[in-house]
Amino acid sequence: MKTFKTASLLLICTAFFFFACKKENPVVPASSLTRKQILVQKEWQVDQVIINQGGSNTFYTRRGTNTTGTNYNNLKLRFNTDGTGTYTDETGLAHTLAWNFTSADERNASLTIGPPSAATFIWNMIELKDNYLHSTSAYSGNNLLTARYIQIP
Repeated sequence: MKTFKTASLLLICTAFFFFACKKENPVVPASSLTRKQILVQKEWQVDQVIINQGGSNTFYTRRGTNTTGTNYNNLKLRFNTDGTGTYTDETGLAHTLAWNFTSADERNASLTIGPPSAATFIWNMIELKDNYLHSTSAYSGNNLLTARYIQIP
C-alpha cells in the first residue's frame, strides 16, 4: 500500500510539473537572430558601469550603488539598421549617433555621438546575450570603462 501511495504521489507531482509549466513561444527565437538584429530590435539602457581610472575602480548599478560621480539613469542608446541612431546622455539630452561594427565577428564597434558634445567611442569585446549588451572601452590613456546595457521593453 505504501508503494502505491508513493507511486501515486510521484505521478501526480510529475503531471502537475508538466501541466503547470508555461512554455514560452517567442515569435523569432533569439538564437536565430544576428548580432545586428539583436542590437537594433530595441532601445538599450545602462544597467551597470565599472570604471578603472588610474588604478582606482568606481561602480554604478541601476537602483543601487553609484561611486562614479555620474548619474547614468537617463543614458540610453537606440541603434538603427542603417548605422544611425540616438544617444541619450546622462542629463536626458538626445544626440545623433553614427555606429558601425569594426570587426568581421561584430565584437568591436565605433560609435560617434553628435553635437553638442561630439565624441567617438571604440567599443571592444561586445557581447550580446539574452537581453544584455556588454561593452568595454579604453579612453584617455590607461582608463577603462565596461558597461552592461539592458533592453527596454
